[in-house]
Amino acid sequence: MEVTYVKSVSVAVPLAEPVSFSNRTLMYRDYAIMYVQTESRHEGVDYSLGYEGAELIAEAVKSLLAVTTTQENIR
Repeated sequence: MEVTYVKSVSVAVPLAEPVSFSNRTLMYRDYAIMYVQTESRHEGVDYSLGYEGAELIAEAVKSLLAVTTTQENIR
């Protein structure tokens, strides 16, 4: 099953009120969202909580999956 299309984006969702943990305060939740399609039209969507790193995760998915599909099908 060959991957033919990949889309990976980051999304930041503002919080109504900041959330604090022991070592950080979050003003938003960020997610990396991935969509993959194969040559046989199987599709998959997944996400990862970014912890302020969703953009990095989305870019990593694009670059890592670039070796399995043609460059013009990566968004």
